[in-house]
Amino acid sequence: MVPKICSVDGCDTGGYITRGWCSKHYARWRRTGTTDQTGRIVGDSAARFWAKVDKSGECWNWTGSRNDQGYGQFRLDGKGRKAHTVALEWELGYLRPPHLDTCHKCDNPSCVRPSHLYFGTRQQNSDDAWARGRTRVGEDRPAAKVTELDVVAIRTDYAAGAEVDDLSAAYGLKNSTIRCIVLGFKWKHAGGPITVRRGRIKKKAA
Repeated sequence: MVPKICSVDGCDTGGYITRGWCSKHYARWRRTGTTDQTGRIVGDSAARFWAKVDKSGECWNWTGSRNDQGYGQFRLDGKGRKAHTVALEWELGYLRPPHLDTCHKCDNPSCVRPSHLYFGTRQQNSDDAWARGRTRVGEDRPAAKVTELDVVAIRTDYAAGAEVDDLSAAYGLKNSTIRCIVLGFKWKHAGGPITVRRGRIKKKAA
């Protein structure tokens, strides 16, 4: 019986065959959509990096792997790095200072265009986010368990004499969360009366 040989030109590998290809070429097809050599560039880090960047728009978007926040990931010198940080380091000619973040001016996590990036403090990044309305507050936060109308109702009921335990059970929140709401420590932007009673909490409401 003649052994099966991979159908890719120049490959004489036999054995396990799928779609007429050896296991190596089948795996390459699954990964890249072709049995040809992969498009991966080895050796020159800059060439590997920019091969993963789409410069067709105002933002230069990273087309390689990304983390859960949408930031590009790039392996450099054996270490996983954030792509936008690498791009800015190369542009400026020095590594990111450890006390600074790599911040986006364009609000696009996948962008690696150096002119859209800067090294800034955590506070600068936060202030920048607030100034451009990027920071979610209140019920716009994915983790929010109540709405602003709920917050107003909680504060109104508490001011009228409702107990924290009852409000906690009614809204499915911890007692500590109810206290922070009625005293204004949380949901500061929402309406409703801020009430301190029975001297339970001495901290002033903001």
